[in-house]
Amino acid sequence: MSEAMIFECGQIRDSLIKALYGRPEGMHIGMLSEATNLDRGKVCYGLGILENEGIIKSGYKMIKSPTGTENGLTACFYSLTEVWRSIYSSLPE
Repeated sequence: MSEAMIFECGQIRDSLIKALYGRPEGMHIGMLSEATNLDRGKVCYGLGILENEGIIKSGYKMIKSPTGTENGLTACFYSLTEVWRSIYSSLPE
């Protein structure tokens, strides 16, 4: 893997961690794609790496409609693990 690809992978993971840190309730792939301005493929790839490393966790939740009611659909939501949330919060900006 080239240095440029390694650097881009690091930037993708950093973007995902920053987005997830601000949302303790978690985010689904569409929300993360929008928040990070990354395409869904890069988001999915980055999430896979972060989950395999134990930095994030995932689980299914009901999706709410724009009016705030549950619409019967589920999505996989991702969030930082408590350990990593604590580590990230102690880092200098």
